[in-house]
Amino acid sequence: MKSTAQSGGKSAAQPAAPAPVILSYKFPLAPCAHQHAALQRILDDQRDLYNAALEERIGSYEWAKRHSAAEFAEAKRAIRKTTSYYGQSVTMREIRAMLPEYGDVSALISRGTLQRLEKAYQAFFERVKKGGPPGFPEFKPARFFKTLEINQSDGFRVKGNQLRVKGVPGGMRIRLHRPLPGKPKALRLTRELNHVEGKAKGKPKALRHKRQMDHVKGKAKWWVSFAVEVEGKPRPSGKPAIGVDAGVKALAACSDGKRYEGIQAGRDGLAELSRAQRAFQRRRKVAKRSGNWNSRGFARSKERVRRAHKRVANVRDNHGHHVANAIVGRASLVAVEDLNVRGMMAKGGAHKRGLNRSIGDAAMGALIGKLRYKADVSGVEFVEVSARGTSQACSGCGAVVKKGLEVRVHNCPKCGLKLDRDVNAARNILQRALQGKEGAAQ
Repeated sequence: MKSTAQSGGKSAAQPAAPAPVILSYKFPLAPCAHQHAALQRILDDQRDLYNAALEERIGSYEWAKRHSAAEFAEAKRAIRKTTSYYGQSVTMREIRAMLPEYGDVSALISRGTLQRLEKAYQAFFERVKKGGPPGFPEFKPARFFKTLEINQSDGFRVKGNQLRVKGVPGGMRIRLHRPLPGKPKALRLTRELNHVEGKAKGKPKALRHKRQMDHVKGKAKWWVSFAVEVEGKPRPSGKPAIGVDAGVKALAACSDGKRYEGIQAGRDGLAELSRAQRAFQRRRKVAKRSGNWNSRGFARSKERVRRAHKRVANVRDNHGHHVANAIVGRASLVAVEDLNVRGMMAKGGAHKRGLNRSIGDAAMGALIGKLRYKADVSGVEFVEVSARGTSQACSGCGAVVKKGLEVRVHNCPKCGLKLDRDVNAARNILQRALQGKEGAAQ
């Protein structure tokens, strides 16, 4: 029942409480040797289930296509009942009764695998409707299938720093570097598979007796992510609305003139990565001539390349979090462009290779994603507007001032406004967002 307050004989509704928010908390997992083996066995079985379910869907569709046009629609409706997520979930009950490798683990893990396939199909149909590249779901090799999902809280148990999952003996230790704010509603187990262990020829001697996790150095091969529902924060008052222009030169330029420069993590780590890759290629040639792919030097060189890539990704991701926190923390509304970063990098050919590398290194799409979810958590309104013409239009008078990428200052001949090109774009983004809100209100 809604509470009301009496004022002059009329009841006024109280402001609605902020909606709860689902947050993800990721921690390193430290399974011992037999727990690691059990998790890997479950992962392999779930990959077989994913591929078998995909093969059943493809086979049923090919069978339906062999019918006439009139019978095709009826055949599709018939097979949809058996090859949809719900139909395959019913079949999964029979499989669990026959095969102990599926019956001895939680049924929610198998349901999570089938849900992943269903999401892949739904995303495929959405891309087809939009006219983009279809990207039909593909069969998963071992190195690309590294996640187990449990989407209900009764499929696992967390007590202290111990995680228990049916099918894995004992409790697995979690490195809880911060407390969970509530009871987890779902979890995801992820294997950080290095290149050497992913080879079909087995684990090399150099890595055979290594521990699964070094708590001191934080090198985890398994991670656990918990989905926790927390109370939403009320919308901040007294803070300004901010437009953000994400770019290469400045990672984020704000409408109030504040700029956050990019760090070019990929370019800074390029020397180390190049040295590691050259050393790996030399080891690879030696291994190819001798046929010995399990040598200690080959394993070390491949691990060095993987760590170099991981280090660059971590530095870039950390900087993006700092910038997103700084912007959201001082705003009541954040407006950004609806950027198609993949489309920006797809055009231009070889002569644009350097710019494409800089676009990828800046991680503009990742920054927008961080702004979106941090705004949701903080109660800040988040608005996306069209990116067309934000750099060319004048934020003072609206006149179109054509300029190339090399021109970094906006100078309007009509109204005389002169300021940084990216700040001008950020002001245009904010104006479009506020105009859209006014239009929606009317």
